[in-house]
Amino acid sequence: MRRGFPARGISLLLVLGGFLGVLTTPAPSAERESPLLTRCRELGARFTEMRDNGAKRLTAAELAAASDQLLGELRGLVAEASSDAGVKAEGQKLLSYAYEFAGREAESRSTYSAYLDTLEGARGRDYAVMTVRRAGDRMLRGKDPARAIVYYDLLAEKYPTHVSKAEALYSSGLAAIELGAYGEAAERFDAAVTAAPQGYWAPWALRKKAHALFLSRLGEGDVSGVLQVLEELGKRYPTPQWCAYVQYRKGYVLASAGRYAEALAEYTKGLSDYPSSPYSNMGRRHVKLIREQMEKELLLVKKQQERKEAEEAAQTKEPAGVKTSAGAAAPPGPVSMLFGRDEDPSGGEGGQ
Repeated sequence: MRRGFPARGISLLLVLGGFLGVLTTPAPSAERESPLLTRCRELGARFTEMRDNGAKRLTAAELAAASDQLLGELRGLVAEASSDAGVKAEGQKLLSYAYEFAGREAESRSTYSAYLDTLEGARGRDYAVMTVRRAGDRMLRGKDPARAIVYYDLLAEKYPTHVSKAEALYSSGLAAIELGAYGEAAERFDAAVTAAPQGYWAPWALRKKAHALFLSRLGEGDVSGVLQVLEELGKRYPTPQWCAYVQYRKGYVLASAGRYAEALAEYTKGLSDYPSSPYSNMGRRHVKLIREQMEKELLLVKKQQERKEAEEAAQTKEPAGVKTSAGAAAPPGPVSMLFGRDEDPSGGEGGQ
């Protein structure tokens, strides 16, 4: 008679058999993708192909017709996906991009706004704000500042009480600088300060406003507006960090305008009041460059005066130096390239 397995052995076999069964049992098939999502992906692929290669293989009329057809299909998709927030949002985003490609900016913006509404309903207001802010940031980093401003403005208008508004306005000012619209940049930086005067971005906005005004006045010599903004920055945010920056920056601005004696006074005060500032090394280097430049210009003026006196003496048969020059030639104009055209060798952007 065969003896059976001990109870303990049977239990072990059952456990092992169950484990092996788990390993050998086929996994359940993955849930099939919804037809609407599949269609959205197909339309997205068509849009990418049309955007990237349409102009190479289609005539202008054919491209316009293909664009209109795609827009119609995307509108239909968004309407059908009213109960599926995920597909609806993807469809709206894609539709916004397709409108932009077709040059229909108002509809692109309106559709993107509706896309944000869908995101807000599904995932919350903060998520929608983050999405549009990151869209602006991508455009700014991607060297499309005009498009970046569209997204930043949409955020500021659509979410006027959100904490991200000040950052969006500040970033839109940076985008305006990239476009060379310095006056508009200054206005946007002012708006950033007004949106959150005690927030992180406010002093950065005043700093960049001064920079925008400086860029707009290169070669003109009038830096009074720049100096006023720097004074405001130091008074409104009198921390050692910002006061040191204001002191050294005023020296830079004055030197770039050829006002070397005033620049030296500002740099000297900065080095005295804030010797451990991150701008100290820069300040000492600039002081050295300014003094060298002043010496060069004084030497040039002296040589011009001596040459003029020698010419007058030769004409009147009088020894050189008897006649006093009626006036020395003016020294060269402002050396705006004395330090290079960077805003500040030691500074960076807000948040970096």
